[in-house]
Amino acid sequence: MQKDNKKKLLLILKNILNNKKINEDSSNDNTPQWDSLSYINIIVKVEKEFSVKINQKNFHKFNSFKNILRIINGK
Repeated sequence: MQKDNKKKLLLILKNILNNKKINEDSSNDNTPQWDSLSYINIIVKVEKEFSVKINQKNFHKFNSFKNILRIINGK
């Protein structure tokens, strides 16, 4: 299941950010397309696709692939 989450998240980020080079080390620090609008789009898509509720506690953590995957996997 977690492996499927990883693949699905990579696909979501590649599509939203329009960047085929997105990988597990991608973040808003090293990906110019990861701007504030993309940030919101990522949150909305992740909420919908993974049935995850985003709250104030984890809202600010949507700044990297690894952080988002941790949230999705409930860690």
